Amino acid sequence: MTQTTALPGMTRKTWVALLTLAGVGFATVTIELLPAGLLPSMAQDLGVSRGQVGLLVTAWALTVATLSLPLERLTRRLPRRGVMLGALLVSAGAALVAAVAPVYGLLVVARVVAAGAHGLLWALLVPYAASLVDERHLGKAVSVVLVGPTAAGVAGVPLGTAAAELFGWRAVLVGAAVLLAGAALALVTVLPGGGAT
Repeated sequence: MTQTTALPGMTRKTWVALLTLAGVGFATVTIELLPAGLLPSMAQDLGVSRGQVGLLVTAWALTVATLSLPLERLTRRLPRRGVMLGALLVSAGAALVAAVAPVYGLLVVARVVAAGAHGLLWALLVPYAASLVDERHLGKAVSVVLVGPTAAGVAGVPLGTAAAELFGWRAVLVGAAVLLAGAALALVTVLPGGGAT
């Protein structure tokens, strides 16, 4: 549904909102890709092969592909900002569960739950960003938001891998949960309550 009032251009408030969405993208994609950098330590600690840990990334991708559209349709009548906030909080909780998981099976379940929340969030994130600006600034707005996931691959995962060598992979996942919670706080503080529906 399009908004009936004229949308603003790239004001300071709009930039802050878009950068917040980019930060949300950074946090969620970092969580998505982290197991790729934590393979050795996770495999050794859980007593499984590196291939099994690698399957966590595959399971994530399959969950996102399978559940994104159904979850978006299921939540379509709910406020977009509230749904994104809920998805971030679910992701943060799932990261905490993964951090304390004593066995591989529970880690898989936590990752699947987080992936479902991630897929729902990304089904809304770019449309929400687009709803904040008029057509003239649409490309710029989307480009700003997509800096987040790019930075996750370039900086988030390498930093997480380095931190795991110092503090362990479980501590990194706790830190990731804190990052997601911070993203949720920023989202609810900065973003207007409307957005794409």
